[in-house]
Amino acid sequence: MRIWHYPERSPRLELLDAEDLPVESLHSNLRELAVINRWLGGYRISELALEAIKPYFNFHTFIDIGCGGGDTLQRLLPKIQEEVQVEGWDLKADCLNFAQQHFAHPRIHWQLGDFRAAVRQRPAGVLFHASLFFHHFKDEEILAFLLEITAAGHALVINDLERHRFARNSIALITQLWPGASHLVRHDAPLSVERAFIRRDWELLLAEVPNIHFTINYRWAFRHQICIWPIKNAHEG
Repeated sequence: MRIWHYPERSPRLELLDAEDLPVESLHSNLRELAVINRWLGGYRISELALEAIKPYFNFHTFIDIGCGGGDTLQRLLPKIQEEVQVEGWDLKADCLNFAQQHFAHPRIHWQLGDFRAAVRQRPAGVLFHASLFFHHFKDEEILAFLLEITAAGHALVINDLERHRFARNSIALITQLWPGASHLVRHDAPLSVERAFIRRDWELLLAEVPNIHFTINYRWAFRHQICIWPIKNAHEG
């Protein structure tokens, strides 16, 4: 860890995680997150991760967990082969309503439920995608999910934030200067960085997961792109 990293992940919860969040506030935040992803290259990181894992993992189903407003899944769709089933999972019905209103597509199946339920009774060969998602969870919850999916023969690509002081202060300033930005994004954007990860966090987590390959790459701006796939796969006989 370096001095420009926060030493620990913040335990404070984001407003977005509240169960009683008003629909108008949630939908406004989903639109703001889409703008941030466009400004700061968030979509491109997920596209790069998808292309990076394709040579190593054959998948019949692609599942975007914590799909939110559906904008990232819509951007990834052209990169996913036609025969692959595509699903977007979210715990909030209001997120899926927004996604269906703005990003409906005949190939995308929207599913309401906890992301951990998406693993159950699936044949090996699912590629999970998580963008700006895992920083909402505790390390032990992330590890449990990684152990479950890799043991079942699935893979995962992750696009998430780096816990960097400059990143936190920069996004705090951007959202403060952003005309009309909501209280939600001004509160949650810097906090999400404080709740995020440094490379060593991912290395320690992945060291606990047996029989996997993984890559961790730093991407602009202040993000990690991570690809995780089981050692046993069709490409390896």
